[in-house]
Amino acid sequence: MDEFIRWCDDKGYPLATHYQVDGDKLYFFGGISVEEEVEAYVIGFSSIEQYVSAVVLLFHDQCRLNLNVPTNHPQIPDVKTLLKNERKKETRRRKENYADRVAGSILNGYSTTDELTKVVDYFLTKD
Repeated sequence: MDEFIRWCDDKGYPLATHYQVDGDKLYFFGGISVEEEVEAYVIGFSSIEQYVSAVVLLFHDQCRLNLNVPTNHPQIPDVKTLLKNERKKETRRRKENYADRVAGSILNGYSTTDELTKVVDYFLTKD
């Protein structure tokens, strides 16, 4: 959330709506600020999704405190399109880099069925 607040400060929104969440702010924050971080640090889609979730949570808090109106929901179609495009970019990047889909799973490092069978047998016979 600190990133969103700093971003709002940098953009110089009017004082009355300075930190008020709306769809356009979320779209521009996600499209500009998060994209810059993606290029600088190569963060994954899940991180971008967490940014969006945090801003939407702030929106819900503002609605609960009567600081925002429920009809002004930040996940406008542009934001959904941005998320969809980022997911596609990450999928393409993983394919280009031959990312291992089983990394971190039980299949990680076991190349044959025989080796995997030995692992299963070991744990089944263990007291």
